[in-house]
Parts: sequence; structure tokens; C-alpha cells
Amino acid sequence: MGQLAGKLDADALQKLANNPSATRFMDARTGHISVIQEVEGKLIRITVPRDEMKIISVGPIRPDQVKNLLGKVDFVPLP
Repeated sequence: MGQLAGKLDADALQKLANNPSATRFMDARTGHISVIQEVEGKLIRITVPRDEMKIISVGPIRPDQVKNLLGKVDFVPLP
């Protein structure tokens, strides 16, 4: 995660994933929820199952990746 590596512990990531202002997408390929948050000017993706807020994975994501996934309908915006 570049400069963010080691700066975000499990509690901080869980707070980001549960933040009501986060942008959320359903991944149509897996059924998982991808939570996109900006931290220190970088976008990160936090992946959780659709039925619980347990973190599966965390990683960087670029704005163009989000745009491409939306365009291919792999990401479906959630309210």
C-alpha cells in the first residue's frame, strides 16, 4: 500500500469500512462489497463479505480502475 503500509491497523481499517460516508460497490463477480476510502490522498479498497463487515482484503485502487470496473458493470454502486 505504498506510503500507507503499516500506518493503518485492524481497528482503523474497520472504522474506515464502517464509515457511513464511504463509497460502496457490490462486486458483481464475487458478490463481495468493496468499500472505497481516501486516506492521506490515496484511495484504498477494503473488501468485505456482503453479509458481514469482516475484512477480507485491503489494497490500493486507482480512480481509473474504479471507473473501468463501473464501465464493465463489475462494480455496482450501493446507496
